[in-house]
Amino acid sequence: VSIEAGVPLGWERYLGFDGIAIGLNRYGASAPYKTIYENLGLTPEAMVEAALSLLEYRKQEGRFQTLARTNKEEADRLMDIAQKTAFLRWDVYEKMAGRTAADFPADPRRD
Repeated sequence: VSIEAGVPLGWERYLGFDGIAIGLNRYGASAPYKTIYENLGLTPEAMVEAALSLLEYRKQEGRFQTLARTNKEEADRLMDIAQKTAFLRWDVYEKMAGRTAADFPADPRRD
């Protein structure tokens, strides 16, 4: 887990594929730093949550590796489910990414 009070660009080389970078991926905010950090999620709570989620991921990965050694068929079945789920999520992402503002109804709150 890296924590950067700015753009976290560059931390990926230290984090590796599975790491989590916490930082500010946008510009234009102006306020006292405590307000900015709170509104943009750069808080101790967010940092703890990221670290715990990474630990949980590692724990689950270890369980899966143990399952793969002891029950290959079940591990293959679970991996197949995970891959299908990832493909479904990617399809939704691609559909959403291809839309423009015209594809969504107007928001009456903005009139």
